[in-house]
Amino acid sequence: MTTQPEISLTLNRRIAAPAMALYRAWLDPATAARFLTTCEGRPATDVSIDARVGGRFTLMMPTDNGPLEHSGEYLELDPGRRIVFTWNSVHVNPGTQVILTFDQAGDETDVTLTHILFADEKMRDGHN
Repeated sequence: MTTQPEISLTLNRRIAAPAMALYRAWLDPATAARFLTTCEGRPATDVSIDARVGGRFTLMMPTDNGPLEHSGEYLELDPGRRIVFTWNSVHVNPGTQVILTFDQAGDETDVTLTHILFADEKMRDGHN
């Protein structure tokens, strides 16, 4: 039996901020709304975050055809180091996950975002 290779997207950024501050930004609704944006740079609205393992988040991405809901569940929260959550929207297949890691590098932090389990390359490329 042949298995299909995992289709994933990985993005790396070095940010001039402490790892814990960046970790907290992902879990704060007001801050997260500023960087969880559409491709056109429109910030998310109606962001709700229950930052605990098993907790959920929801947010609306504004589009010309009306808002699109995105949601997920937190699977792992390791303060200042790692966040893992599911990512659900009309643009992905059920079961995708996002893994964020925060690695302190002096006064900066290396942030790696890996979105895994896409159904195909087109779906993955739409999230780049």
